[in-house]
Amino acid sequence: MIKKWLVFVLMVVVVMNCCAQDSLQKKKLGLIVKTEIVSPLLSITGKLGGYSLTVEKMLGKRHSVQITGNYLFINSRDKQSHLLRQQKRMQLIPEYKFFVIKNYRHSCPYIGLFLKYSQQENMENNWSSSEGLQKISDYYLYSYSFGLLNGYEIWIKNKWTIDFLYGHGASNVYKYKIIKYGAYALYELGWTADNRFAINIGYKF
Repeated sequence: MIKKWLVFVLMVVVVMNCCAQDSLQKKKLGLIVKTEIVSPLLSITGKLGGYSLTVEKMLGKRHSVQITGNYLFINSRDKQSHLLRQQKRMQLIPEYKFFVIKNYRHSCPYIGLFLKYSQQENMENNWSSSEGLQKISDYYLYSYSFGLLNGYEIWIKNKWTIDFLYGHGASNVYKYKIIKYGAYALYELGWTADNRFAINIGYKF
């Protein structure tokens, strides 16, 4: 999981560098770097939360593209059965936005499209004070999604932005791998509904 996350960070750096080189030729960077604010606040509990990084590039007066990387986690423990469940999820999400009000220069409602690639790891462990941590099973899910996007972006002094975003679409779990007590099984789960939600705060460079 750590290696895959490092690959994602490298991809974001490459995208930022390409956008920056193109913009610097015009003597304007025009690059917005954003982060989601709800997941880090939830991370304080230690039970669920995550972190994200979004890089957005405006294209003309009414269009923009952005790419988002998410790392999410959920931890739970059943005190009676001593079952410890841990879920880790990494997502890569490219998106396109079209701002619906022509004269508001990106500070208005928008619609768009999103794609999402997701890797999820679920671990179940049995914990006891006498024997410590004993692994029971691991679940790995690999999926891709696409759907429609809508939201509202607000600009403050042309530098700071707050972005409210919601999307709904379909997800295909094309690989579902189970490792239980040393045994290995592989499944395809098919299509399910998928959502995309974020409240981002960002700064324009």
